[in-house]
Amino acid sequence: MQKILLADSGGTRTDWCLISEGGQKQFFSGISYHPVQWNKDFLKEQSQYWLTNPDLTAAKLIFYGAGCMNPLVAKKMKDAFISWGFSSVEIHSDVHAAGVATFGSDHGFVAIMGTGSVFAEMNNKEIIQLRGGLGYLLGDEGSGFYFGKLLIQKYLNNQFDAHLSEELRLRIGNRSEVINKVYQPDGKTFISSLAATVANIDHAAIHSVHEENIRIFLDPFIEEIKEKGISFCGSYAWGRQEQVIKILGECNINTYKFVKEPIAELAKYTVKHTV
Repeated sequence: MQKILLADSGGTRTDWCLISEGGQKQFFSGISYHPVQWNKDFLKEQSQYWLTNPDLTAAKLIFYGAGCMNPLVAKKMKDAFISWGFSSVEIHSDVHAAGVATFGSDHGFVAIMGTGSVFAEMNNKEIIQLRGGLGYLLGDEGSGFYFGKLLIQKYLNNQFDAHLSEELRLRIGNRSEVINKVYQPDGKTFISSLAATVANIDHAAIHSVHEENIRIFLDPFIEEIKEKGISFCGSYAWGRQEQVIKILGECNINTYKFVKEPIAELAKYTVKHTV
C-alpha cells in the first residue's frame, strides 16, 4: 500500500494520520486549515513547514476539511499542497469525512455537531442532500456556537435564577463585559467556548438550553431519519449524547452512532479499502 497522509480539518485544528506502506498509523494534530485562515502569513508558514518535511509530502494526501465544499476553494487548496511538494492530492469536505467515518460508502444520514453544524444524506460517499451548514451568521443550530448564543441571550435577558446568574457572572462576566466580548474580533470564539466553560455546572436550566439547541437542530429532520437512523460527528454531539439519545428516543429512533473525531475511523476505512 502506498504511504498515505490523512487530514481532518475543522475550525480550530487539523487532525492528521500518517499511514505507512504496511498500514501502521501515526496520529498527530496541528493548526486549522479552514479557508478563512489562508492569508499571506499562513501560506508562508505552511510552505516552510511542508518543504522541510519531505517524509510527509512523499505520501498521498487525502484531505477532508471544513470549507472545502466549494470547488474553487478545493482547487486552491490542492494547488497549494502540490506547490508544497505533494504529488498526489485529494480534497474533500468535512461532510464527506463525517459520512465516511460513520458509515463508510453505505447509504445514511449524518449530522455534524461541533463548533458549527450541518445535516447530510449520503450514499456511496456522495452527498445526496445537504441542509444547514450556513455558518454562524445564518445558522449553526445544534452546535457549540449556537448553545453559547442561546445561553448568552437567556443570561442577558435575566431568564436564569439568581444563583445561576451569579455563577455565570463569575465565569463569563457581567452584562457589559459579555456584550463587549461578543462584539470583539474573537467574539465567535468566545461564544463557541461557552459550552466548555459551563460544562461542569449541573443546573437544570443549563441542561434545558442544551436540549433546546439540539431540538432546534433535529426537529426538521426527524421524519426523514426514522427508518435508517442517524450518525453524529463532532465534539458537541459527543458531549451531549445523553440528551441527543433522549430526544431521538421520544421519536422511536433507536439507531445511531457517535464519533467524536473522525480521523481514527477515516484511517480504519482507508487502510481497509486501499490496496
